[in-house]
Amino acid sequence: FRPSYLTLERNIREFCTFQGKAPVLVALTGTASQLVLIDLKRELGIQDLDSIVRPDTFDRPELRFNLVDCPSHEKREMLSQVMTSIARRLNVQQLDTDAYGIVFGYTVKELWEMFGDFVGNSKDYVRTILQGESGHSHRYGIYTGSPPKNSGLSTEEWGAMKTKTLSAFKRGEVKLLFGNTAVSVGIDNEKLNYVINYKMPQSLEAFYQQCGRAGRS
Repeated sequence: FRPSYLTLERNIREFCTFQGKAPVLVALTGTASQLVLIDLKRELGIQDLDSIVRPDTFDRPELRFNLVDCPSHEKREMLSQVMTSIARRLNVQQLDTDAYGIVFGYTVKELWEMFGDFVGNSKDYVRTILQGESGHSHRYGIYTGSPPKNSGLSTEEWGAMKTKTLSAFKRGEVKLLFGNTAVSVGIDNEKLNYVINYKMPQSLEAFYQQCGRAGRS
């Protein structure tokens, strides 16, 4: 998803070779599939047959999984019930004020609507973030690759909002973040307590990657 990465091997060997010796390349990834591992080897010019080192298990004993089945028209109500249940497990009064989590959705429209359920007027909330008004509690955040169609926000404004939101999330100011696959890569928040998948992602690999964000605290 980052085309410039395809030139890494060539650039490293061309510009970092010293006295005829090229640097050793190590590629690290948490949940890569077999196809991704093959791609990494090819693009980085790694030829050794035994170069792929796999963990003994992908089990994450610090994670606890719970699957909730409900009709589509009851999902919003069920989300509230699930959050109450998680709050009890974490021994906190209210999940969106006393803990840190991510609600993963699939479509931008779906996430925008859920975000609105918590903040009221989504447009006004985002505008307040962009204006940087003092005293405003940035408890909720939303992060998607593109702005919602009915948000009235330009791509530049949405990008600025995402930057502010991610920074606030990493600092612990945003307690509840709504996002899709755009936010599942590179999240660095050691306070994360839980993850909710409002809708299953496209692959098991993506699901496990998103779930892994909950194991930071």
